Amino acid sequence: MDKYPGTRTAPSKRRTGPVRRLENGMLDVTRKSGKHVRTIRTNSQSRLLRLPPELRNQIWEYALGGHAFDITTRKVFKQRKRIDKAKAWDLPINTFALLRVCRQIYAETALIPYKHNAFCFASEDAFDWAVSLRPVQQNIIAEIHVATIGANRMLAADQVSQRRSLLPDALHFDRFPGLKLISFDVLETFQYDEKRPAAQQTLALLAELLIAAQELRIALHLRKVKPDVRMAFVRVKVVPKTPPSTT
Repeated sequence: MDKYPGTRTAPSKRRTGPVRRLENGMLDVTRKSGKHVRTIRTNSQSRLLRLPPELRNQIWEYALGGHAFDITTRKVFKQRKRIDKAKAWDLPINTFALLRVCRQIYAETALIPYKHNAFCFASEDAFDWAVSLRPVQQNIIAEIHVATIGANRMLAADQVSQRRSLLPDALHFDRFPGLKLISFDVLETFQYDEKRPAAQQTLALLAELLIAAQELRIALHLRKVKPDVRMAFVRVKVVPKTPPSTT
């Protein structure tokens, strides 16, 4: 079966035949004959699988949806070469173990993790994760979050990314044709403080205007390339650290 992050299985030593896939690239788990037919018939008699499809779908969405996965880039060494590998890291073990219960459940839930979860990107390189997906998986992703500094550049552009394009050029939303919502987490690095001198207040207000202008620029760009997608800008304030007391 397709590998899902957060799911671990013991390696199998037995030889298997060629993997059968559907036209959309997903695994074909239907069995019309063979030794597994009796098992399939037995599974189909379970109380869970005898529920109406509408109720089962609600259960699957509740069990597999509602998560936000960080798609990050790490340095991976392969054959003495360092490569950037983007994927969903550090997920709880067996996050998607439900897909491995039986063939029918897999057939009904295989695309739910992509459709009913949000995927968060903090660097331009992280968008390369989409290359590892099959077209049907890319097409069904509906919600993406983008972490930015001042709506100007990606949050991790200086730390791990090899590409440092400014927004909106750093956004590769063309890889997700089915997007419904794009949320921008805008980190504010300069905060307005009434207790500061007038010059500091002016700088804080100027920074606010620059962020607002950049948000407008991104919104106008996305209206052209993805007019049907909803957008949200969420301000994230940096809480200054309190210096340790000297008393």
